[in-house]
Amino acid sequence: MRCSQCGYETSRDLSFCGRCGNLLVDAQSGARLGQAHELERQGRLEEAEEILRRLLAIEPNHAVARRHLGTIYHHQGKLALAIAELEAAVILDPAFVTAWYDLGVIYTDAGLLTKSIQAFRQALAIDPDYHTAHFRLGLALSHAGDLVAALEHLESAHRLTPEILAATYQLGIVCQRLGRLEQARSAFERVLEQCPGDSISRDHLREIELALPRTGDDAEDFSMAG
Repeated sequence: MRCSQCGYETSRDLSFCGRCGNLLVDAQSGARLGQAHELERQGRLEEAEEILRRLLAIEPNHAVARRHLGTIYHHQGKLALAIAELEAAVILDPAFVTAWYDLGVIYTDAGLLTKSIQAFRQALAIDPDYHTAHFRLGLALSHAGDLVAALEHLESAHRLTPEILAATYQLGIVCQRLGRLEQARSAFERVLEQCPGDSISRDHLREIELALPRTGDDAEDFSMAG
């Protein structure tokens, strides 16, 4: 562990720097994190930010505090600061799966699509069943034009959490763009089972019905109607 005051490299087992005596570990870090979470929940972001800054002044290598501070910056719209904190968090703890996910979300909001895809892939390398990472990666790949890869991750998101209709809806969109109309129809029908008033899904379903080939009685009825 390196002292933030004098730069001296000391043992991780010590709570203070052996050269200058600077405190290296915040004995109240758990309480500070809890207080910051509560203040954030109440919408008091500036106060939560200040508490986390005090903690990081003592423990600059506290990955959890950096991740939390990054999410607060994100809520405040300070994307550059948020990215810096989340990038620091994953450097400090490369297996910090939620930090990788949060970083992907912030990269997306900042328009850094390639980096967001990389971050979501890192999260899934750590936890292959991270359903929201599959969903967000599917969206990012769809925006990047890689529809086949997007479909794979949206199918995973739907398989892991079929109750989340946003994944089912996006699955329908990607299938429709790929020309997989039967699969797209099934997806939009599932959305409408839960949300009968969803006019956008109904419009997509109508477009698919018109594009599908008519056979049997449907074709005969259509011919007679013409």
